[in-house]
Amino acid sequence: MGAPAVLLAVALTTLLAPASGAPIRQQASRNKLLLVSFDGFRWNYDQDVDTPNLDAMALDGVKARYMTPAFITLTSPCHFTLVTASGAPIRQQASRNKLLLVSFDGFRWNYDQDVDTPNLDAMALDGVKARYMTPAFITLTSPCHFTLVTGKYVENHGVVHNMFYNTSSKLKWPYHTTLGIQKWWDNGSLPIWITAQRQGLKTGSFFYPGGNVTYQGEAVTLSRKEGILHNYKDEVEWRANIDTVMKWFTDEGLDLVTLYFGEPDSTGHRYGPESQERKEIVMQVDRTVGYLRDSIRKSGLESNLNLLIVSDHGMTTVNKMASDLVELHKVSNFSFKDIEFELLDYGPNGMLLPKEGMLEKVYEALKDAHPRLHVYKKEFFPKSLH
Repeated sequence: MGAPAVLLAVALTTLLAPASGAPIRQQASRNKLLLVSFDGFRWNYDQDVDTPNLDAMALDGVKARYMTPAFITLTSPCHFTLVTASGAPIRQQASRNKLLLVSFDGFRWNYDQDVDTPNLDAMALDGVKARYMTPAFITLTSPCHFTLVTGKYVENHGVVHNMFYNTSSKLKWPYHTTLGIQKWWDNGSLPIWITAQRQGLKTGSFFYPGGNVTYQGEAVTLSRKEGILHNYKDEVEWRANIDTVMKWFTDEGLDLVTLYFGEPDSTGHRYGPESQERKEIVMQVDRTVGYLRDSIRKSGLESNLNLLIVSDHGMTTVNKMASDLVELHKVSNFSFKDIEFELLDYGPNGMLLPKEGMLEKVYEALKDAHPRLHVYKKEFFPKSLH
């Protein structure tokens, strides 16, 4: 178990998790913030003159259509509202807003550009839309989704793969089984459900990875876990799931719900990201967004429910018949007989744990074996991927 590890990455990158799947110790750098205010800039002042730099900034990030100012609309009161997050005190307590976080797995940043998506387009016009989101590394469903609900990079929250694994026992469990393994998820990082509940709120998770186990002994208020034979693309079930979530908000009084759909990831893996099947499932996603927004209105939640739609990663086409595939069993001087444990199941990265005394032999055999194979020892793993 204590033997050093060799890391593999096909095409672009690679990730090594420590033997137990524990977080890597290096702390990610902290982001900084610059808040700039142009006093009295009305919401449409950029529409009757050319503003190329403001336009470029909006394209590179996000832009709200407008912001309703605090009352009274004077410089000092409004600016102090911005830096205190407190409006002028009103005697009656305003109702608390709720949040619905929806994830469509594997929805690449440009999937809405080669098919008509009127409902996603309307939502972007009514709110804000980012051009893209850089996913956490490694780009697999469970690690990226747990990053979204913990605010931590993968090496810090510890969910380093879709599959539970143990390098000592050689045990590996598939994705659906891992969803219910408490110790894989509850390793020191608290997801937003538990944080919210400790502030007196009620939360729910519908099929969202990590939402069906306990954290420090505390479970999500309401949760549903998908089954191993779950049909990801059943549009009738999608709508039924949305109906259930609406009842969670209206009848059960939940404040935060995360809702997960396994498409278009499943279809993209099966048929390819440029396939007609993928385009059709994106149109189904769009219809579902329309149904969801209509359901929010019919449930009377439109004024106090914030809707956030995200994804975890994209996808690219892989030619399995290419002449330059990376095939480890064909590499000279490399043998799986020298490997104690391997994790090469799927994705752009893998892990090899050489047997005692075999590290250098394995590393030398693989490091220059293929132009698209990048091999790292654990201690020299690139900081850019942390």
